[in-house]
Amino acid sequence: MERPNEVRVYNFIKKHHSTIYNPIDPSQLKLPPGYVVCILGASRGIGEHIAYAYAAAGARGIVLTSRTSSHDLVSAVAVKTRSLNPRATVKTAICDLTSSNSVAGVAHMIEVEFPRLDVVIVNGGFSGPITLQVDEGEPAHFKACADVNYLGPYHAAHWLLPLLRRTEGGKTFIVVSALAALITRGPIANVGYCTSKIAQIRLVEMISEQYGKEGVLAVAVHPGAVKTKMAEAAPEEFMPCKLLAS
Repeated sequence: MERPNEVRVYNFIKKHHSTIYNPIDPSQLKLPPGYVVCILGASRGIGEHIAYAYAAAGARGIVLTSRTSSHDLVSAVAVKTRSLNPRATVKTAICDLTSSNSVAGVAHMIEVEFPRLDVVIVNGGFSGPITLQVDEGEPAHFKACADVNYLGPYHAAHWLLPLLRRTEGGKTFIVVSALAALITRGPIANVGYCTSKIAQIRLVEMISEQYGKEGVLAVAVHPGAVKTKMAEAAPEEFMPCKLLAS
């Protein structure tokens, strides 16, 4: 019998890859001329490597944002992004996803610097200390999860969807989410994180419903168990899953 806190690893895929293979190699893609992408949360980890992928794919405009505390990191990412694609215009900006004015400022910068916007990727996330009971932990941590994981994507959608909607052809709004949204028990059923992620997914569903007819593809993406800085706080019971992605 499975114990309540037991983590079980299921292998649904017969063949595992440890390197980039041709069908997913971004350098094999041919993006449309003038393609512009904005990555909110690009200073390290997933957001950083999304930037490199779009550079390799030939994006002509790449906007990278970070919090104030991570701006030196995102500047270094911008340098490498330019080295991968010298023809690209790479801009960096400080952006606090929890602040409507801050995200509005990024939208204004994009409108001034670029003639179009093709993709918005919301990568910022917050998990806080793992809290497994509603009556435990700090309410401030629960609020921080909601502010970053749910309110943040709303701010991004509110201010950047108008720019996406003006773009002719396909345009995409992507939120880096997590299957943690579906978890209600076990060693990583973090109350604030999991509930904010399910709210995040419903927001993306509403964006898809409201703007899909205009050509906006809105998706929430589960990237898998990625060994990022935030994942270091995961409990020991989750380590086998973390190691699969390291």
